[in-house]
Amino acid sequence: MSITKLVSITELATLTGLSVSSIRRRLSAGTLPYTRTNSQYGKIMFDPELIQQVLRQEAYGNLKSCSMDDLEPEIESKRLSYLASLFKDDDQDKNITPPSATLRL
Repeated sequence: MSITKLVSITELATLTGLSVSSIRRRLSAGTLPYTRTNSQYGKIMFDPELIQQVLRQEAYGNLKSCSMDDLEPEIESKRLSYLASLFKDDDQDKNITPPSATLRL
């Protein structure tokens, strides 16, 4: 049996990169395991190894549910901004080069 060091909410925020408010939201939602130091009203403490495990499983689950279509950019619809659409030249699609602007005397 190994004894693990418990960390506070601010230490957990530093370790995970999550903000304190995000951690508090996740506590309210019940998605992070924690313990209290003194029964019902004590300080909230976290096991960093257990939290890492939970976050990894969550990230893996999000990755599994993501399809390859979500990762690839939309190629089929080349959307132009309004300003770019005003200057869109129809000849671009036909690979027609414009005449030279040089003058011949």
